[in-house]
Amino acid sequence: MDHLILLYEENIIFVELKDKKRDWLKGAVGQVQATITEFRASHDLEQYRVRRAYVANKAQPQFNEGRNQRANSFFTETGVVLRPGADIDLSPLI
Repeated sequence: MDHLILLYEENIIFVELKDKKRDWLKGAVGQVQATITEFRASHDLEQYRVRRAYVANKAQPQFNEGRNQRANSFFTETGVVLRPGADIDLSPLI
């Protein structure tokens, strides 16, 4: 559906928004990973103290299947913390 990048001081946040009932998480994670790869091709991610990726879906807010394993693999591959959820809370970063 939509993806965007938010920059705030030493923080970078990649966001992928979905609105799909089934089989959305894998595609959302793949898309945000592709966005990070594209961004990394011309920018240094290491300059950001906080690096997060949010995948959110208002149509399917519940998902527990393999969440921790997926987040750990994502971090290992990208160096970015993955936060799947229905809402995106940026208040700890501001």
